[in-house]
Amino acid sequence: MRFGAADNDLQYLSDDACCCSGVDAVHGFERFFKHQIAYAVRNNFGNAITYAAIRHEWAPSGSVDRYLNSARRIGSRIGRTATVREHIKRRWNTSGLEGSPDSFFGVEPTSERTPDGMRVYRWNPAKIAALRQKINAE
Repeated sequence: MRFGAADNDLQYLSDDACCCSGVDAVHGFERFFKHQIAYAVRNNFGNAITYAAIRHEWAPSGSVDRYLNSARRIGSRIGRTATVREHIKRRWNTSGLEGSPDSFFGVEPTSERTPDGMRVYRWNPAKIAALRQKINAE
C-alpha cells in the first residue's frame, strides 16, 4: 500500500513524487509535470529549498493567463501575457501567497535570496520533529 497526500501543504509526505496520487509509480507515467513548487519542496526535504530544484524542468512557453481567473493573472501587471514559469516565480517569491513554498507545512521563508533574486526557504525543525513524532505514535 502506498500513501498519497493530496492536500498541497502535505504533498511532500507522499510516497511518490507526483502530486496526482502517485501516478509516477506506474510504468509509463514517470514524465509528469515537475516545474512546480510541490516538487521543489519534496526534493529539498531537510535542506534549503531553492528554485534551482525546478529551474531546469520543462515548462510550457506559452501564456497561461487565459486559463486563470482574473485575480490570479499577472499579465496585466507586467504588460503582456505571462508564462507558467513567470507565474511560478511570482508565487515562489511572494511569501504567504497560497501555493508559495511557505504554504507547505514546516516550510518558512528566509531573508536570503539566490544570485538570480529567488527567495530561499528552510524547514522549521521543530514542526518537522513534531510531525514525525505524531506519525510514529500512530
